[in-house]
Amino acid sequence: MAWAVQKVSALDSTTTTRADVRFLHIPVSRRDIVQALIETARASGEQARVGPEQFAELAQLLQSIYHFEMHDRLEAMKEAYAPFNPDREVVLDDGLDAAAHAESGERLRLAVKRVLERGNYKLLRQSEILRAFSQRSLFPVDLHVDMDFFDEFMVHARGESIRQETVATWFGLWRKTHEVPAHDRVCLFIRCKDDADIPGKKLKRLGVTHHPGMILFKLFRNIPKNDLEMLFPSFELRMRMIDKLLLGVPAVAAGVPVLAKLGPALVAMGVLVGLAEGRMSSASMITGLTGLVMLGTYLFTQWSRFQFQKALFMRVLSENLYFRNLDNNEGVLTRLIDDAEEEECKEALLAYFFLLSAGGEQDGDALDQTVERWLEARFGIDIDFEVSDALRKLEELGLGLATEKEGTWRAIPIDDALALAHRRWDDFFVERRRRVVAEVAEATEAEAASEAVSAEAIEVVAAAESAGAEAVAETPGNSEAELETTAPPSA
Repeated sequence: MAWAVQKVSALDSTTTTRADVRFLHIPVSRRDIVQALIETARASGEQARVGPEQFAELAQLLQSIYHFEMHDRLEAMKEAYAPFNPDREVVLDDGLDAAAHAESGERLRLAVKRVLERGNYKLLRQSEILRAFSQRSLFPVDLHVDMDFFDEFMVHARGESIRQETVATWFGLWRKTHEVPAHDRVCLFIRCKDDADIPGKKLKRLGVTHHPGMILFKLFRNIPKNDLEMLFPSFELRMRMIDKLLLGVPAVAAGVPVLAKLGPALVAMGVLVGLAEGRMSSASMITGLTGLVMLGTYLFTQWSRFQFQKALFMRVLSENLYFRNLDNNEGVLTRLIDDAEEEECKEALLAYFFLLSAGGEQDGDALDQTVERWLEARFGIDIDFEVSDALRKLEELGLGLATEKEGTWRAIPIDDALALAHRRWDDFFVERRRRVVAEVAEATEAEAASEAVSAEAIEVVAAAESAGAEAVAETPGNSEAELETTAPPSA
């Protein structure tokens, strides 16, 4: 029993990463990438094809462009998420019917999926998730996830590494290090069912973790691949077989003396009846009641041990999730936008810099190898650079274009790139100004139309009142003379 308790309570949260897995994203900050590229340009001296000052200016412009574009995308995602956000402070009626509500949720899902892809997150297939559920966990718990609580869920992951997790046992006297494959980042998208779609017994078990009709976003770091189930809000904690044995074997051993005295307990009712009829002695009564008390104490002890073990399991989960959770709900959207902005900008800058350094024209495969070698030499990390995605970004920005030779790309000169980036940046504000002017004009027209309708309504009411007054005056018996003759005498 002590071994199991100590194993749960002494899980070491410190981890180290072994870099023997290729990264699909660039785990270096954009600031460090730009600084390293500028230093590389300076080190080339007079032979440099990229001026460090010009490249620094271009990098600043591209960062601003991507930030501006991503900010608009973030605001659109927040607006779409507002009706589904369980953390909103004020619940307002969005005026959407069921069909429009479902359509809004689908738009949000697709928008988030696109942002995750741009941030180099990979969608985990259902088979991968179910396999993770069935495999042995690093944590000494057995969790069962009930998928009936969700209308839909997606799990995206980014970065794979081999992490070293240390587990202490025997009250910390012995430690064992496990090499565990893990996801560096895991993002969950969960759309909860409405209360009406969940049986009452299951709904009661969920408690505060259930948000009917809402959409949940969760972002975690350093999650072992076999522990994905602990990230879901609808898990049910179960005892592992080893822990059942550790509870059951001592219970059976301790229960033998109780079973030996179970006879008097079983006839306790007969004892009481016999005592009432005067056919049972006080000694027999005491023996029967003692058996009942011992049986009850035994059962209560086993139940208490199970609850204590369960509490320890929940504690280890809480401790680990506390340090591994990065953000929730609307905060996740902001982080995902930041990740996408970082990856887009880094890939575009790397592709442009080394394409220009190669004389302005190079084969895509050769560019891919150049960037990967530079990243490994500079930062000591092995990265699978997605050159096709980076070249697509250059084409979208207008900084690079495919040549007639298949697989070969050309970068525009740095002076032209700066002029193009400045023009694109200025166009943002011109377009924004046009949009604001159009919105103001539309609002003014709507207000003028409303005032015209109000004025017309006032004229109609006034005409109706005038027509009513004339009709009353023309009615027989309502002339002024008749009114005077029929008026009551003054006092």
